[in-house]
Amino acid sequence: MGLTENQEVLVNESWDILKLNIPELSLRFFTTLVVKEALLRTIKEGVGKKWSEDMGSAWSEAYDQLAAAIKAEMKEDKGC
Repeated sequence: MGLTENQEVLVNESWDILKLNIPELSLRFFTTLVVKEALLRTIKEGVGKKWSEDMGSAWSEAYDQLAAAIKAEMKEDKGC
């Protein structure tokens, strides 16, 4: 299964934009994935048998909301 012609165009167009800011976007991508995954693994190991998919979803949502709040605060500090 490959990309459709339209999907390929969209990927190429977005890549042309993304590659203009690789350092910042790479850091954001890495931080988001690694930190969130590390948090979820730590909690899962910490709570042991009490872990459930619902608990994982709750922590995932909590992390996403915290990250969004931090990003919003950072934008306000920059005056964006």
